[in-house]
Amino acid sequence: MLQIKKDRVIISRKKWEELKKDEYYKELIDVLEDSIELEKAKNNTKHFTDFNGYDKKRRAKMNNV
Repeated sequence: MLQIKKDRVIISRKKWEELKKDEYYKELIDVLEDSIELEKAKNNTKHFTDFNGYDKKRRAKMNNV
């Protein structure tokens, strides 16, 4: 079963497990689960630097050396 809501898509646990058995869908589900974990980590930390911010600081340090 699949339900599409305004801000989320709900998939039954049975269907989720069925899709995880297929190699193609397993990779997609792994990416979705990893992105959820990353989002939680970003929300639970006091300081998060995205790549662009990190690269900008790194380049500034390189120019000052």
